[in-house]
Amino acid sequence: MMAANVTGVESYLEGTALTEASSSSAVINTASGGTIIGGYNEGANAELNGDIVELFVYNTELNNAQRIIIENYLGAKYNLTVANDNYDYQNTHYYDLAGIGRIDASNQHTAGKLFNCEV
Repeated sequence: MMAANVTGVESYLEGTALTEASSSSAVINTASGGTIIGGYNEGANAELNGDIVELFVYNTELNNAQRIIIENYLGAKYNLTVANDNYDYQNTHYYDLAGIGRIDASNQHTAGKLFNCEV
């Protein structure tokens, strides 16, 4: 998972923050070329040697509670180990997940939606 904010892009692997690419601009891609997913740069011969199963794009920065809800959703959907596993019923309720959560006053998501995780 990658999250963009006004200072850069944050990357997560199984719920753990990896790196943050700093930027003085809220715009991630300011070049005249298009945004590249799965590669480094046009003509740089640095393409992804693998598969991208899903890509999520949001028009706002996610708070920590929202990020954890999404990580739990993906963990349930793809049977992944998640650092903040707050979803205890994968074996019996593995297709349904409601997204309501709170870490503190700044990190909460109160408008829950039921996700049907069937693949």
